[in-house]
Amino acid sequence: MAVVAAKKSVQVELATRLRSEMQGALDRIGAVLAGGYTWENQAHKSCRDLRAILLVLLIKAESAEGAAAPDASTADVALALQSGADNMSDEMAGFTACCVLPADSVKRTEGIKSFGDKWKDDGLVIDKWLRMVACTAEGPEVLAELEGHPAFSISNPNKVYSVLGGFAFGNPKAFHDPSGKGYAAVAEMLKRVDEKNAQVGARMAGCFLKARTATPSLRAMQVDAVKGLMDGASKNLREILSQTLKSVEG
Repeated sequence: MAVVAAKKSVQVELATRLRSEMQGALDRIGAVLAGGYTWENQAHKSCRDLRAILLVLLIKAESAEGAAAPDASTADVALALQSGADNMSDEMAGFTACCVLPADSVKRTEGIKSFGDKWKDDGLVIDKWLRMVACTAEGPEVLAELEGHPAFSISNPNKVYSVLGGFAFGNPKAFHDPSGKGYAAVAEMLKRVDEKNAQVGARMAGCFLKARTATPSLRAMQVDAVKGLMDGASKNLREILSQTLKSVEG
C-alpha cells in the first residue's frame, strides 16, 4: 500500500539522516536511567518513551539498507532492554523493537520466543505478544502459526482480537498483499471464529467494510473473499458481509 510505503520511507529517511544523533541519544538515555527509574519522575518517563521510538526507527533504517543484519549494537540494545527490564513498559519497548527486525533475523526470533516463553502463563501479557507478532509479520502465514500456538484459543475472544484483529486491522501491508493471500487467510480463519462466536466473527469481518476504497484489483479480491464467506455464515457475520457487498456494488 502506498500509505504504508510512504510512512516507512519517511521513517527510514529520518533515521538515516539522524543516525548518529539518535544513537547518541540512546547512550544518554541509558546513562540517565542507569541509576534507577521512578514512576513519579516525568523526565524518566519521557526518556523511556523516546528510547522505544528511537530503537524502532534505527532498526527500520538499518534493515532498509539491505544488510544481512541491522547494526549489532541496536539489535543488542533492544534484546538487552527486553531481557533486563524491571517493568513491562521497557520490556515491551525492547520486544517491539525486536519484532521490526527482518523476518529472517535470528535476534527477532530470539526476542519473540523469549518473551512468549516468559509470559506464556499470563493471559493479559500473552495477548500483547500475540498481537505484536501478528501486527509485524511479513505475510499471512502468521495466522496459521499463531492459531496453532499453545497460547491461542479460537474460543477466547481476546485471543482472536489479538491475532486476527492484530493482523487484519494492524498489519495493512500483509493484509492488503497484492496476491490476495492476506484476505484469503483472514476469511479462512473467520469461518472458524464464526462457528465458535458469531459476534466476534462479525466484529472481525469489519476489516472488509472499507473494500470500496481499495484499488480495483484489491477490491475485487476482497469481494471474492467476502462472497466465499457468505455460504454457511451466521446471521451476525452475514449482516456485516452484506454491508460490505452493498457498499461495493451499490
